[in-house]
Amino acid sequence: MIQQITGFTRQETIQLTNCTSSRIAYLEKMELIIPTRYGAIRGKPTVIFSYGQLLGIQAIRELRLEDVPLPTVKRLITFLENASYADISKDKLLIAMNDDIFWTQKDWSDFANNIPKSLKKASKENKNISWYILIVIPMGDIIDEIFNTAKKINFQDFQQRITY
Repeated sequence: MIQQITGFTRQETIQLTNCTSSRIAYLEKMELIIPTRYGAIRGKPTVIFSYGQLLGIQAIRELRLEDVPLPTVKRLITFLENASYADISKDKLLIAMNDDIFWTQKDWSDFANNIPKSLKKASKENKNISWYILIVIPMGDIIDEIFNTAKKINFQDFQQRITY
């Protein structure tokens, strides 16, 4: 039986993310993005990236431009790769608040309900919270960028190849 491979090849990933091959190799070396490899005990295997990994590559570029520390980037990318299709939406923001990562609506309407329990507990106990780091990733912008690139390069079956 022939196994159906879903996702995007290295070359397609380079085109869709406007990322260089050496940059993708670096992301793999740093274990930020780990694609699936198929076949080829000898020679080069087929390397496949998921849609979540495409989004991750785009998010990494944005986060590094903002000088977000590498360990934080790694946690965010792991969270994003483990997210379900229903979670990843143009209407949501991915939020990192110190060690906690969560989703909130683009209009921030559910932010108060999603604030990490540790932060809520500290504020209820009147403990001084001297600082926190808030990182916001606008998923809509990242998704639009990939879809616009797919349209621009006339990627025929892009929509059908999005899997998680």
